[in-house]
Amino acid sequence: MLEAAQAVAGGADIADTLVEDAVAALVTRSMVVASESEDGTRYRLLETLRQFGEEQLVQSGHADGLRQRHVRYFAEFMTRAWGGLWSADDPPWIRAVGREFENLRVAVHAAVTDRNGEALAALLKPHQWWAWHSLRYEVADWAVAALAVSPEPAFARPVALHLRMHGGRPEEASRLAAGLGDAEDSGDPDLDCLAAWGHANAALIAGTPGRTEWMHRAIAASRRAGNAAQAASLMSIQVVSKVIAGEMDEARRIAVEAHREAKASGNQAALCWTSFFMGRAASDADPERALRYFDRAAALAERHRIPLVGGIAATEAAVLIARHEDSDRAWAGLSRALRSFVDSGDRRQLWTSAHHLAYFLIRAGRRDEALEVWGELGGRQAYAAQHHRNELTELLGEPGEGTLADDELVEYIRGVLDALDQSE
Repeated sequence: MLEAAQAVAGGADIADTLVEDAVAALVTRSMVVASESEDGTRYRLLETLRQFGEEQLVQSGHADGLRQRHVRYFAEFMTRAWGGLWSADDPPWIRAVGREFENLRVAVHAAVTDRNGEALAALLKPHQWWAWHSLRYEVADWAVAALAVSPEPAFARPVALHLRMHGGRPEEASRLAAGLGDAEDSGDPDLDCLAAWGHANAALIAGTPGRTEWMHRAIAASRRAGNAAQAASLMSIQVVSKVIAGEMDEARRIAVEAHREAKASGNQAALCWTSFFMGRAASDADPERALRYFDRAAALAERHRIPLVGGIAATEAAVLIARHEDSDRAWAGLSRALRSFVDSGDRRQLWTSAHHLAYFLIRAGRRDEALEVWGELGGRQAYAAQHHRNELTELLGEPGEGTLADDELVEYIRGVLDALDQSE
């Protein structure tokens, strides 16, 4: 965007009009590519020219100042994005944050080098959107790198913990949890919220009590911040533990309340997320209603570029179709969703969806493979519902503790998917 070029390349003694004229001249000479998008014109420097320009900039002695202006601009951008992503006008902000990923990567690494904790806090804060994209695994590395800055940047630890947990690295997440603060009365309700959420994730990893209390604190902090959409999203996450525990009436109550609040907020991401949990809470008693909510969540996810939610909604929809209609018709949706989790590296979600794969293998007459998958999943944390686990236990016996390493199990699942796809 021209605004970014003016902020970063302009500086105190270069007028915005001079930057605009320079960019226009470069476009005319085909040295910069201008492309139109739904949100405006973007400019891209050809790679060979970018490398040459960087070399000249370093030789000029002005690289440090430009790097600092770049960090400052994108820290301010992410500060604005935090409010925009939770607003009723979130789709343009979801697109904007996704488009700027390369710039954000450069800004984070520069802020770590410069030990700029304030900028790092702003750059890392909107982490839930990274958690909904495959980019979240690199962002976890950013957050871990930020922990080397002293004093420790706000938000870095709970962000690193959350993304490491979903990246299938619970041991590292547990080590990060040991350094969490009290998560209350910091003076910043956003920080209190993410810290409490971090404690809730730590309790989930360790299997210790107190997760519900920490989630309540996180939701309360969201409300103190006036962030109704985030409060609704966090509230809906509690559906998982209720479903896993078989407390379906409570799961439905929470799902309905969270969905109602998400609708009132007008935030499309929160509505997508809570629609999924409405389906999850209804799946045991009202499959048709659950399928409508899963389809709604998948449609919102595709429209607003929230791939994780689309994948898990497609997984749950495929299972419902297989149980109540036609397993052959459902297989394509489950295969696509499982492959998306294989490719993204989201281990916890892959383990959850692999429970459904075991069920499909039984339906396909491949009991030995179903036993293999089920046995390996037994020792891994997942979000599988209690009634699904009970069904698999009845069909296949108690799961084992597993002998394959995580990467080996991923490759095994990939092989099973290839074989089933070929047989369809």
